[in-house]
Amino acid sequence: MNDVAGNIDIHVHPAGDPLRVPAPLADWVASLADTTLDVVVVTDHNAIDTLECLREMLGGRGPELVRGEEIATREGHLLGLGLDRLVRPHLALSDAIAAIHDAGGLAIVAHPLLPTRISISSRTLGGVADADARHRPDGVESFNPLAARFPMQERRAGSLAAQLGLSIVGGSDAHLPGDLALGRTRFSGRSFVEFRRAVALGETSPEGEIYPLARTIRDGFGAVFSSRLRLRF
Repeated sequence: MNDVAGNIDIHVHPAGDPLRVPAPLADWVASLADTTLDVVVVTDHNAIDTLECLREMLGGRGPELVRGEEIATREGHLLGLGLDRLVRPHLALSDAIAAIHDAGGLAIVAHPLLPTRISISSRTLGGVADADARHRPDGVESFNPLAARFPMQERRAGSLAAQLGLSIVGGSDAHLPGDLALGRTRFSGRSFVEFRRAVALGETSPEGEIYPLARTIRDGFGAVFSSRLRLRF
């Protein structure tokens, strides 16, 4: 990695989720305008509607904003980064990866290897990693501030990605404006185009801070995951 290192947050939810009242977009605009991130990918759940509103409200301030989506597949959640259209949910994982590529995007496995239905297992990830380029993911979100609360999750995800020849990236999974950039990826360059190149070359470096335990419990992370627990590794 050269000495021009940019930062991207690949996993941000301004629209929130069904379990939380979303923060006002004006609060997101303030956080985006103040951030030192170079690029932010807006990855609302099964939706791509928020991006243009944020761009208009920012009026050219802040980081490069990129259209993305967190897609619920049959085997777990998948991030599409740099999409030119919506990818519909509830596809098989390999079909969702192909749909992301057809929409011009990067397919990133979100918070893998957790004992929950929204997380892709190591066996499933190994299966798609052996697929052709259209059905093979581009990378793995090895650092996620919420997922990192699970013991060894970050190390296990990074190790598996290395075995499978997949790039590792980090995102904040932010549902609140103040959580922007708590998970991020360093790469050579300052733009999403350069980030894409870094992913292809395996030259990305995830980093971030784990959410405080009290905050994790307060925001219902434990409830979200315990309601969907199953043993799958």
